[in-house]
This record gives sequence, C-alpha cells and structure tokens, in this order.
Amino acid sequence: MAGIESMKWFYESNGQPHGPIPEAELRRLRDADKISAESLVWQEGMPDWAPLNSVKGLGQPLVVHTPDLHPAPESRLPTLSPPSHGKAVSLPLKQDFQVPKDPADAEEQPIPTKPNLFVLEWEKLPHTSPLQAFTSSIHSTLFHTQRTGEALQTPGDWKLPLAFLALAEVLGTLLMLTTVGLLPVANSKVAVLMRQMLGLQGGVGLTTLLLSSVLMLPLSMLAKSTILHLCLKVFGRSQASFLTTFRTLCYAIGSSAVLWLIPLAAVAAAGFAGETAVVDFAMAISMAVVAVWSMRVTIGALAASHGMPISRAALSILLPPFLAFTVFFFIVAALVAS
Repeated sequence: MAGIESMKWFYESNGQPHGPIPEAELRRLRDADKISAESLVWQEGMPDWAPLNSVKGLGQPLVVHTPDLHPAPESRLPTLSPPSHGKAVSLPLKQDFQVPKDPADAEEQPIPTKPNLFVLEWEKLPHTSPLQAFTSSIHSTLFHTQRTGEALQTPGDWKLPLAFLALAEVLGTLLMLTTVGLLPVANSKVAVLMRQMLGLQGGVGLTTLLLSSVLMLPLSMLAKSTILHLCLKVFGRSQASFLTTFRTLCYAIGSSAVLWLIPLAAVAAAGFAGETAVVDFAMAISMAVVAVWSMRVTIGALAASHGMPISRAALSILLPPFLAFTVFFFIVAALVAS
C-alpha cells in the first residue's frame, strides 16, 4: 500500500487540474463519482493527459472515504484541455524529457539519426594505402554517388582531389588509347573519327598526349568549376562554397574517366566477330553508356554536395550549355542565310 500511496496523481475536474494526490485517493474520487472514468489524469512520466479508464492499474474499484476536491498548487503541470470523449489529449509536457507510460511505447519513439561519418578513402591519405584508397574512392563515386556527395560537404583542401583527378585521367587516357587501338582502321568510320578527335592522325605520340592532358588539367578544372559554380549559384540557388564544387567535380570527372573500361571490354569482345560493323556498333553503344553514366555521376554528386534536388542540379548543369548551343546554332544559321 505504501508504494501506491507514493504515486502522486493529478486529475481534471470541471476543466481545472487538481492534485497531487495518492493513487488510493484518486480511486476513491472515482468510486464516489467525484470524477468519472473519462476524467483526464496525469502523473510524472506520462507523455500527456489521458482518460482515467485508459490508464493501467486504475481499473479496480476501491471504495473508501472521499476527500474534498482541492486545487493543484504546482505550475509545472501540462496544459489541460477539456475532456475529449474518452480520447487522449496530445499536449506537450513542460519538462526536459518524457518517459513512455508503458515499455511497449518505447518502440514508437523516433530514433535519432546518426550524422554522416562517411569519408572517401582518398581523403584519408597518407594514413591509408594509395592503391586501395584510389580504387575505393572510384567505386564509391560511381556506385554510391549520393553518399560521396554528402561526404564532400565537409571542408577539405584542393590538392588531394586534384591529385586523384590527375591519376584517374592518366588511367582513363591509357584505356581510351588502348580501345582506339583495337578498332579496325580499314572500313571503320568510328576508328577514323576517334583518331581524328585525339589527333593521332597527325602522329601525336602517347607521351605527348598524356603530358598535355595532365599539364592542362589544373587550368581546365579551374575554368570548368568556375562556370559550373556560377550556374549552381544562379539557377540552383546553392549556398555551398567554390571549393565544394571544385572537389566534387574532381572526383566525379576522375571516376568517370575510368569508365573507358566499358568501351574497351565491348570492343575487345566484338572483335572476335571479325566484322567492322559489329565493332563500330559495340563502340557506339558503349560510348553512349559512358556518357549517360558520367552525366548521372556528375549531377548526382553535385546535387548531394550542394544539398539540392537532382532536378535543380540537372537544370543548373544542362541549361547553360543548351542555351549556348542554341545561340551558336542561330548565329551559324544567320551567317549561312546571308
């Protein structure tokens, strides 16, 4: 009985809170019809006021002498609302924490989300293996683009991403040259076009091509990042820094360069057919896959790192080139017509 007496309750009568009183007195009030089964009650630890008949342990009658009603002196009670026909009233408690009235209710409480602790392996250098960090970062960027973009929201420097891009571009260039070398030169329009685009028809050597691509990399990335960052600011209303755009673009473009493995595998497999048309078709389809995948990685990573929807990031990236191409087309058309 001492345990019951120590449990203090507050109750509602005529729209006003009263208490605190022991549980035994609360039962006496109910059995004496001073309060009804639908009267709201509350004790410390309950999330809000609830009808008396819905509270566990208050269902057994206990008829004893009934005390007079007396107002509650404490001001820390939850705000009391009029009875709602047996339904619990959801009112916030004026306390720092809430304890569920029943252990089963604890499962319904929201679980705090963990902060994003993912970091690209390449960003952990020199405390990890360079080869493992390189391959792991490529895999994360290509297959877990959103997580990679969110990780790049954290501050970082520009040197590690630029070094990653340089290594990836060298690897991508080697894969590209190997793929073009497997294309049949005779009767292959794709092979001729690719060699002209790379300047291989003029006798440009492998070393010259690699050096020129690596040496021009910082300048070209600075120009690309500046234009893209301005577009994200204007069209995407981004609040991220320029360094976020630069770092994200380095990892997106660098990882996409390794996608040249797809055309290489496709051309090598099609070469067994011995037909030039089959090889050209495999090259065209694989290049389309590379283009779509690269665009998806770039848009997805920038959207995540800048904290914006995919649609807004796509608009910011694709609209400026479209407008530039449209203007260029009309200028050429006007010159031709004149």
